[in-house]
Amino acid sequence: MMLSIIIPLYNCAAYVERCILSIYAQGLNERDFEVIVVNDGSTDGGEKIVEELAKTRPNLFLLSQENKGLSVTRNRGVEVARGRYVQFLDADDYLIPNGMPRLLKTAVDNNVDILVFKTKRVEDTIALGLPEHKEVLNENYKVSPVLTGYEAEIYESMPEYIFSVNYMFMRRQMYIDHNLRFATDMAFGEDGIVSMQLFINANRVMVTDCLIHRYVNRISSLCNSHAKKIHVNRIRCYKKAAIEFHRINETHKDRSAQGYDLHRQRINLFIFFYLYGAMKDDIPTSELIAEIKELREHDLYPIGTFEYFGYTGFKNKFLIAFCNTGGLFTLSHRILHLFR
Repeated sequence: MMLSIIIPLYNCAAYVERCILSIYAQGLNERDFEVIVVNDGSTDGGEKIVEELAKTRPNLFLLSQENKGLSVTRNRGVEVARGRYVQFLDADDYLIPNGMPRLLKTAVDNNVDILVFKTKRVEDTIALGLPEHKEVLNENYKVSPVLTGYEAEIYESMPEYIFSVNYMFMRRQMYIDHNLRFATDMAFGEDGIVSMQLFINANRVMVTDCLIHRYVNRISSLCNSHAKKIHVNRIRCYKKAAIEFHRINETHKDRSAQGYDLHRQRINLFIFFYLYGAMKDDIPTSELIAEIKELREHDLYPIGTFEYFGYTGFKNKFLIAFCNTGGLFTLSHRILHLFR
């Protein structure tokens, strides 16, 4: 078994069939891969669609559980997977046909720990009632030489969004050897923590420009949700993720000066998202003050720049400076919230 594709399923009945069929349109031998759908307590009947598809596909498996969140769902998928490599695929996303055989052969022939590919954001044709785009994969993509995980982090064509685990093959044994798990107390940023540890421990990584993955910009998805409770939880997770990124980065700070600086900028960006979000949403001032104190204790406040990620304009520099004013920032937060 070469590849286990793990699909967390939660209320994606309108999309999951397209997702699964895009895997079976890859041209892989069905003995070489398995598809594991973990139904996380869906209420829209999506699991019934998977059950019907599984009747004619012996390597398609459905597991069901009460709603426990994405991290528990992913962890369970990895626990039952049998493939040499693991790939995660969201139930509302899909793959362009016929790309997997070459990617998998590249991974196997070069005995890599991680093989990176790319994604392209597309509109939600299903929700909009539009016809599907029939795309053909451009096979003239570049493939890097074999790199260490440290080299891959700063490789010139490494996509910035690499800290989502959805855009790579990962050797399953790495999860086992390093006891990696997705944090169950975080709804955002948890995949970045796992991805960062995978790269730190990877000795053989290849980076491709293969645009096989399609990320559907679904308005109703969790990442796009503006529901107050979800949004506040996301803001708090930015801070949690920053602290954990910092812990890992400091533990491995000698691995690569460039890699260390890159992650430090990513940490700064997460803290900025937390502070900016706290100003706009229902984070109590007392909580904000306590969190800034903790960030100071970790030498993460005042925050530095994150120009690597394109935040170079005057507005961003002004906002960073304002976030770094300490008492003035928290006083402004208190006054703003009094008038809400």
